[in-house]
Formats: sequence, structure tokens, C-alpha cells
Amino acid sequence: MPPDVETFADLVLDTMQAALAPVLERVAVLQTQIERLAVAEAAVADLSKEVVGLRERAAVLETRPLLAGPPGPAGQDGAPGKDGTAGLAYCGVWLDGHAYDPGQLVTWAGAAWHCNEPTTTKPGEGSKAWTLMVKKGKDGRDGKDGGPGPEGPRGKDWQQVYEDTRRR
Repeated sequence: MPPDVETFADLVLDTMQAALAPVLERVAVLQTQIERLAVAEAAVADLSKEVVGLRERAAVLETRPLLAGPPGPAGQDGAPGKDGTAGLAYCGVWLDGHAYDPGQLVTWAGAAWHCNEPTTTKPGEGSKAWTLMVKKGKDGRDGKDGGPGPEGPRGKDWQQVYEDTRRR
């Protein structure tokens, strides 16, 4: 019987070794990765120290006054630009007898009008001198009134306001 026990023991040992072989390989890979991470962690710690030093140096530099260098040579003149068109100019409510130029805007009868050509005519009378820009719409419905709000803080008298402005 002893040889059968030895054979069985050898069989169990071989089976265990075969079953553990992939686990041992994985453990070896993980140990290698842990060693690499330790090296990387040390490098990050060194970089962190360098960053702190750089921040301190930058803070010192930011407190120094700027020193202007000598002026550079004058540049060449640029090419002439194109003539621009006149911009828009609001002139208020339309006035009878006032002369308006292209690009000017007026309000009249609940609408805003753009002047297209020199004119003294009233906007909205069929002339091509004016273009309707915006027209007043219908009034909306009134909403429901809400309840009273909370009481506001006590206001300041003129002396308190004066003292506040002096402290600034």
C-alpha cells in the first residue's frame, strides 16, 4: 500500500502545481507592476517638490515691477482701407420739418423706422425713404397680483451713507 499513497501524493502535488502555475505567474506580473509603480510614485514626489519650487519662484517674479524695454522701430503704414458705410444713429421721435439722412432711426406712432435716403417726409406714409423696423405689438394680459413681500431692511440716513463713502 505505501507505493499507492506515494503515487497519490505525487498526483496531488502535480495537480496543485498545475493549478497554481497561472496564479503564480499573475503574482509575478503584479509584483513587477508594483515595483514600477513605486518608481513612478517616487518620480511624482520629486516632481511635486519641483512644482512647489517653481510656484514660489513665479510668486516672487509676479511681485517685481515690470521693466519696459526700449521702443521698437516704427512699423510700415498699412494699405488704405475701404470707405465704410454710415452706421445707425437713433434720432429720437420723428420731428416735422427735420431733415433725416440714411442710417438714422426714429420712432413714430409706436414703431421704429430706418431712413433709407435723405428726406423730410413722415414715416409710414408710403414713401420709400423709410423702412419699418419694429412695430408695437398688442398689450399682454395683466397677471395676477402676488401677496406682499417680506419687510425690507431698515434704510440708512444721510449721515450713515456719508460715513460709508468716507471709509472706502
